[in-house]
Amino acid sequence: MKQVLITTQGLENGQLQNKLKKVEVDDSFDLRADYFDYLTGAKSGPNGNAVMGAMIGNNTYVRFADVIDIEVVYNKDESEE
Repeated sequence: MKQVLITTQGLENGQLQNKLKKVEVDDSFDLRADYFDYLTGAKSGPNGNAVMGAMIGNNTYVRFADVIDIEVVYNKDESEE
């Protein structure tokens, strides 16, 4: 299993706040194909439209405009085996 660390920025009580979300994803998740290709416009939605966000994992939707950092980390327990 992999873990995706997503840092988002949004307004809270009138001030910008950074929030870190940790999302578990399976080994088939590819950051380039599942996130960056939609962000850059290399892929589009099912009707050919640009998309404004991406699904990370089973049920975490992130808007591209809110993400300030995203990275994939591997669980250390499984990589040592």
